[in-house]
Amino acid sequence: MLKEKLSGWISLIIVYIVWGSTYLAIRIAVQPGAGFEPFTLVTMRLLVSAGFLFLLAYVTRQKNDFVARVLRSYKIPHEVNDQGVVVRINMGGQWMDVTSIEIVPMLREAEDQSRQVAAHELFFFTTDGILDVVSALTIR
Repeated sequence: MLKEKLSGWISLIIVYIVWGSTYLAIRIAVQPGAGFEPFTLVTMRLLVSAGFLFLLAYVTRQKNDFVARVLRSYKIPHEVNDQGVVVRINMGGQWMDVTSIEIVPMLREAEDQSRQVAAHELFFFTTDGILDVVSALTIR
């Protein structure tokens, strides 16, 4: 309960800082003598947002492709939707709806004391329980 409340407050603070800072920056930049027109600032803000959304879409697609590759490598029958998200898996002849997928990197310590990803553990949360799969495939 406390963790959920804290998470909510942190999310609200992040939104406050991101939105508040951009409006403050625009207010300062459009003052006489600052050298920026309002249209220029709005264009720059939209371009930065679009770049962030394209990056988010690329990362999400990489994750979806990785999950499907892992399931194919284990020969686990699965279904994907139009966006490439795994929505159903078949275990023991029974189809289960996937409600959420979590990917957790499994680290190992290298000789130079750095940590490297050795494998990934995938948790498929279904309507019937949790399926746990470990794969040495890389996300890239």
